[in-house]
Parts: sequence; structure tokens; C-alpha cells
Amino acid sequence: MRPLSFGSWPSKISSATLSSANRAVNYPQICNDTLFWQEAVTDERRTTIRSLTPEGVANILKPPYGVGTKANIYGGQCWTPTPHGLVFVNKSDQKIYLATHQRTINISPKVAAYYADFHYCAALNSVFFVGEHHREAEHPLATIESIHLLTGEHQILHRTEDFCAAPTVSETGEQIAWMSWSKEVMNWDASTISLAALQNGCLNQLSSLETDPCDGVFQPCFYDQDLWYCSDRSGWSKLYRYAITNGSQALMVDLDRDIGRPLWLYGWSSYCFNSNRVYSVSTREGLTQLWCSSLQGEILEQIELPYSQLEALQSYQDGVVFIASNWCELPTLCAWSPSKGLVVLRSSALEPAETEWISKPEHLRFPTSGESEAYGYFYPPKHPHYHGPEHSLPPLIVMAHGGPTAANTDALNYKVQFWTSRGYAVMDVNYRGSIGYGRHYRESLNGHWGCRDADDVIAAANYLIQTKRVNAKQVAIKGSSAGAYTLLQALRRPSPFQAAACHYGIGDLFALEAETHKFEAGYNRILIGPLPAAEALYQARSPLFHAEQINCPIIFFQGLEDEVVKPEQTQLMCAALAKRSVPYAALYFEGEGHGFRDTDTIDQVLKAEHWFYSQRFGFNIDTNDLPKIGNAQDEVSIQHG
Repeated sequence: MRPLSFGSWPSKISSATLSSANRAVNYPQICNDTLFWQEAVTDERRTTIRSLTPEGVANILKPPYGVGTKANIYGGQCWTPTPHGLVFVNKSDQKIYLATHQRTINISPKVAAYYADFHYCAALNSVFFVGEHHREAEHPLATIESIHLLTGEHQILHRTEDFCAAPTVSETGEQIAWMSWSKEVMNWDASTISLAALQNGCLNQLSSLETDPCDGVFQPCFYDQDLWYCSDRSGWSKLYRYAITNGSQALMVDLDRDIGRPLWLYGWSSYCFNSNRVYSVSTREGLTQLWCSSLQGEILEQIELPYSQLEALQSYQDGVVFIASNWCELPTLCAWSPSKGLVVLRSSALEPAETEWISKPEHLRFPTSGESEAYGYFYPPKHPHYHGPEHSLPPLIVMAHGGPTAANTDALNYKVQFWTSRGYAVMDVNYRGSIGYGRHYRESLNGHWGCRDADDVIAAANYLIQTKRVNAKQVAIKGSSAGAYTLLQALRRPSPFQAAACHYGIGDLFALEAETHKFEAGYNRILIGPLPAAEALYQARSPLFHAEQINCPIIFFQGLEDEVVKPEQTQLMCAALAKRSVPYAALYFEGEGHGFRDTDTIDQVLKAEHWFYSQRFGFNIDTNDLPKIGNAQDEVSIQHG
């Protein structure tokens, strides 16, 4: 290996690696012992459904069809296999179709809506799902609906101004349950399980389980004549059993770990049943494990697997199937059973990762404000041919995740490896408010958004500087959406940051509150406070109104079709910095929404961001094919640190 200045290393990990080498396998489902899953077809720009047959992998969904839903903006599971064929939402027209070997037919209700969270009930020959019906000048109406697959009969079973998700029907078809929560809150802060009798296509005896008003519930499921669900009432999301006959409730999987999770996307699954066993995946401090328990609640074993992240658990054969990943493997479809052990079925990667290029993270705990602690993953620079000059330390990029009720993991992420393979260290911060560390840690951001998260990203950088892992004079921060808001708030404080990359960030909290969609309509009330009572807090925590406190150079990236963070947020932040001659640059992308999807966009973003850091820190990089960067004040003003 040869010495070469950090930040200047050539790398084979490119924007193409990020955008084209990922099948994104997800949502395994079972029908008549056959395994199905969804998978991205990158060269066709669609998501298809595959199945595992004795002959190998079969493609179920032919072009021009592709699955995808716009429900709740973020979407999620919107298909299910049945003995009658594949029921799915087609992305291009948002209609429901039934695909058989012979043909694909439209079975969508006559009234247009967005649909998701499909569940098949064999006893009723019907699919049940969530509907989202849009109305002028009002938030959408949420529904539980069904379609009979033999007659085509469509029924709306339940309507609400609030939210519903995860409909599940008992094996006999006599009962139905689902998650419910108010549009004034988020599902992880206060939700419940609704339960009703299902008779002749109508709901009777509709009730809600008696839970704590602040419970966050997750994934109702009928099994063994009872209703199971997750609740975080104990401080961790654990599995409970509700006896339908007498209404009693019992804790069944008592681990101080999170089984349930905030429901951002429809269709997430963290436990299942097989052969009178309960299988669950649960997380604590970044590590997810597979556990097996009895129906009486006895923990039988923790199943050792070579993965640190597990999700989308389903019963399969005499065991389970799930999506797994770790520091050097993209999400992979796997099965485990007592008879066969672990079987790898399908990787998202077209080619295995070359581990000599992959930086392995270290999960760190570090001190932060208020005598508290926060967490993050530290990635040192990694290259098979270069190392930094003797006695030198690498530049640092601190990353703040979006949400904010979300988390980074140690799963292979080429958005991180792009930087580490070029000689940067990366700190992926799970600031207070992140998930997977228990309810108390998640709720510690409530009422303090824009404060504690900002303190934590600053504390992460200072911790790495103090422990002499990184160069104190070459520290950058980047974030997207809520993470970009954290970034802007951090730049208002004394901090070690000398460069920042703001991806569709929030500058004006009043505008966010006024323009946000239904799913997050109650989010700011939890994170900051209700208006008008909290007007002073919204003013104090909006970076746009305090831009005079920001002196760090920033590069902005914004999609012009973003419905979550409108382009005006970025435009106004740029104008505020320009008034004070703070160095900045901005790129806007037509056709892009909340999160960049187009391969050309991703390529331009990475090249521009790399150029921006190199200008700030004095690195020599290849500037060929650099995109046109709007509003970039002359490069001389973006001075070296």
C-alpha cells in the first residue's frame, strides 16, 4: 500500500455502484408453500414480483406492470400472492390488478384511491387492504376495504378521518383487526388495535383493545384463537397476547429489545408463527437478533446468524424467511429452519461486495449534552491500495439520518462507502430520538427537536476529534430531510463543522407545518409543540429566521417535485445566506421528489458534493463531468479550512 493524501483517493465505488447494483429484495410472502418477494429491475425502472420454484427463480410480473403505491406518501407493501393469482397495485396508474398465468386484469374499485397493506384470507376468498381516498381541501379519508376474488365484489368495511394500517383476518374469516391512530399524533407515540367481528361483509362489535393512551402498537396477528400484537408500554416494544374469549392480555416475549418499530411503510413484519413456535426479530443498540419462543412465552433460543440486521420475518416451511444484511452484505433473502439451518436464497447484490474496499463500522457510545449519551457508527477510511500519510488524520463527514424517528444501521451502505473509499472517515449518528434503543431514548427528542439532535451531531464530531480519530480542521456534516434540519440547527451553534451538504432540508418550521401531508400532520406537535401555543418555539428553532448565526459554507440539493419539503425551503435558505455573503452552492432537480431516484441525479449529487468538500479542504480530485452548480459563488470564496 502507498501513502496518499486523505480525501484524494481514487475509488471504484461510484454513483453507478449506488444506483444500479441493487435488486432491493424485500417483503417475502408465502402462498401454498411457495415463496414470493418483490425485487427491483433497475434496467427497466420497475419493481417486479419473483417466486421460488423447483426450477429456480421465476418472474411473476411482466412489463409494463410494476408494483408501487403512493399511499401515505412513503408507500410500502402493496401486493399479495393468492391461489387465484397475484394481487398488486400497479405503480403507473395506482390501480389494483390480478395477475394469473394467462392474463392480468383490472379489479380495482371504481373510485380512484391509493391502496396498500394487502392481506389474503383463504376462508373468504378475499383480499383486505387499506385505502387512501383524496378529497379537495381536506386530508385523505382512510379505509379498510376488501375485494372478493371470485365475484369481484368490492366493499368498504371501515372509514376514518384518522389512520388505519395492517389489516389482518382470522383463519376462519370471522374476525378482523388493524392498527388505528389519530392524525394528531404519530403511530409510534399513541396507537391502538381495533377489533371487530366480520359477518356478511360487514363489521360488528367494533372495539379497541385496552392499552395505555401512549402505547405504540405494531403488527396485529391472529394465531391460536387469540390476537397477538406488539406494544412498547414497558419501555421496549414487546409481544403481547390478547385472549379474545375474555379480554385478558399477557406479555409473551419478555426481552428488553424492540420487536415492533415505527410504521413508516406499510407491511413491515417482525414476528410470525410456525409449528407452535413464535419467531421474532428484535433490536437493541443497533443489533437485530432472531429469537424463538413457545406459545406460553418461554424463550427457547436465540438463533445465531452471520447478520446484524433482520426484518420482514415470515413463516416458511418448518422455519422462517426474512431479509438480512450486515456490514459487507446488502439486504439478502434468507431462510432458516431447524432442519436445514441457514439458506441464502437471493441477494440484492448482483455481485458480492469486494470487502477490501468496504469499511467495517464500530458502534460507538459518546457523551452529549445534559449528561446524556448518544450513539453512532464510526467508519474509518478504507482502500486496498492507499493509506494516509504518516502522522496524518482523515477528514470527517458526520451524517444525520432523516425521520427523525428512524435510525442508521451497520448494514452495507454504498452512500457511506463512497466516502470512506476516497479517504474520509464517516460518523453515522443515531442522535436522541432514534429507534432501536428503547422508548425512553426515542421519546427524549419529543419537545426538543432541533436542540438535542443538533447537540448530538456536534458531540459526535467533538468526541472523534478528542479521541484523535479525525482531523479537527477537516470536518463536514451532511443530512437529508429531517437530518438536514438537524444539520442547519447544528450550524447555528459553536461547532467544528467547516462544510455542510444539505439535502432537501427544512429551514422554516411554520412552512413545514402548513404544507405537510396527512401522515405527518401531527408530527411537529410531538417534536416541538402545538400551534399557536408553541409559536415562539417554531420561531426560535427555524434556521431560516436565524441565518445570521450560520457562517459555514453549505451546498444544497433539492428536488423540484418534493411534496414533503417544498423547494421554497431551500430557495429561501440560499437567499438568506447570500445576503450575508456566506459561501454556498445549490443544485435543483426536475422530476425529483423527496429522495433522489434517478441515476443521473445521484451521479450529479455525489460529484458536486465531492467537489464542494475538496474546495473547502484543499483536496485534489478529478473534476471531469462536474455538473453545473447554480449560485456557486466564485470558488475562491469557498476557501480551504
